[in-house]
Amino acid sequence: MFDWQHLPPIIPVFVNCAAAPRPPLARVFAFGRALGAFAASLNCRVLLTASGGISLDPPIPTLDGAPEPVREHTPLNPVWDQSFLKHLRDDNQVAILAMDAAAASRDGGCGGHEIRTWIALAAGVRQFDLRYYRAIPQWLAGYAVMTANAA
Repeated sequence: MFDWQHLPPIIPVFVNCAAAPRPPLARVFAFGRALGAFAASLNCRVLLTASGGISLDPPIPTLDGAPEPVREHTPLNPVWDQSFLKHLRDDNQVAILAMDAAAASRDGGCGGHEIRTWIALAAGVRQFDLRYYRAIPQWLAGYAVMTANAA
């Protein structure tokens, strides 16, 4: 039988990435730093977890029966994905905060704004290790797994 009482506390990180008003990246970064400081103050192991795509442009609401503008989507952008992931690994706050909403939409697709969850978590831990990356056209998403230890 699994002993649930010995699991570390889990803090899921949620940030509005779907629609305006999306929080500015500087606010997301500050939120992540505060979250990391809070987790560190707990004096125990804590699991911070977040999810979101990198470049992705899903056919919203659905592809079947959607009007032409919805069916046309931005292709995956592995170059943008890798650049963003490198900024996270390098804890490059200047480069991360220089990104803007228009560039995220243009380069990452409508779902590219999901980088906000990555930024919040990265700001809280500061040391990311890229474990896996793949652009998966069938899923219409750039997919990555990163892990981190406390800052």
